[in-house]
Amino acid sequence: MATFQSLPFDLHFNIMQCLDFQSALALKKCSSYFYANIPLLRLPEAEIQQFLERADRFPQNKHHFACHRCLQMLPRDSFVNTQRTGLRGKDLASWRSPAKARHCMNCAAKYLLSGHSRAYRQGKMYLYLCWKCKRWNPKYQRCGIPNRPSEKNSDDPEWRCWIDEISPTLQGLPKAIQKRIFGYLCYRDSIALSKTSSYFHANVSHQECALHDKFRFTHDRLRKATLLEGTACYTCFRIRPSSRFQSWQLSKFGDGSRFYWKRQCRSCFWKLSADQSPREALVEWKSRTICKRCCLLKVNVSGTPCLGCLEIGIPMEEATVADEIEEVQIEEVKKGKVVAIKEVGASSRRRWMMVLRFLRIR
Repeated sequence: MATFQSLPFDLHFNIMQCLDFQSALALKKCSSYFYANIPLLRLPEAEIQQFLERADRFPQNKHHFACHRCLQMLPRDSFVNTQRTGLRGKDLASWRSPAKARHCMNCAAKYLLSGHSRAYRQGKMYLYLCWKCKRWNPKYQRCGIPNRPSEKNSDDPEWRCWIDEISPTLQGLPKAIQKRIFGYLCYRDSIALSKTSSYFHANVSHQECALHDKFRFTHDRLRKATLLEGTACYTCFRIRPSSRFQSWQLSKFGDGSRFYWKRQCRSCFWKLSADQSPREALVEWKSRTICKRCCLLKVNVSGTPCLGCLEIGIPMEEATVADEIEEVQIEEVKKGKVVAIKEVGASSRRRWMMVLRFLRIR
């Protein structure tokens, strides 16, 4: 079956010449074939300028500007300040004279439309265009002659262009290598790395660090920071305001309590007590205890070594032996919220809160 795309290219070209710029642009975006074979620059220049002038004032293009050279609507970061303000702004742009038409930074570098080694402000930063390598660089990476920054002759034999180092960054490494590197970081370093960029904030899970390391960091931070107001939650290992904790949590598992490391904020309490929480997380939390050798939090399961003991040089045989849980600790777990919520069941949030009000430990 014959289609419009199966027609000869000569017919496509003749049909395109009969279209206005907006229709030709819509046809160009239909498929990859038309996108590669329809030359928009062959249309009359007056139609192109008229369409760009209208598109520049569309409501959806509030933060976009039209480039006269590449005929595209680009974000404002693609232009220097002189190309989107003043006479070349949206309200005072002169579309009749090609010499005053707006052009983006890529077109300025490609067609050498901006001055050589001249400072142009882009946002809050100054950029310099080199006609030799045709790149925009900031001041600390601009091309020039060493020890002679005022010279702008690119034909000088001593002219040097900035060469980017080919060494890969941490963000450019494969996912498997990144995950392995993140596994060697301590809790403090993983938090610092997750705050460097949005990429690491989404990919670095600092909650996967060792249990004893998270406990030590949270406990030391709360103890050393005298001006820090709040209470530590030893489930998510964060310093939260006291209003984020239930009253019976603060009274029973306060800082002076023997089992202060069982203290949980409201969000962690809900996650562990709800029926939707994984069973493994609840079992792991119930098996936590303070190690008698290193005084750090560990999972008290026979065969699982205490990582805090291994750090201080205790042999593997001694670090693997599980401590005997005292009767007082067993009684605390039985009286805890986990057993109560397990027996009642959280069918709805309102019913769960009403039952918890009568079963909580005062």
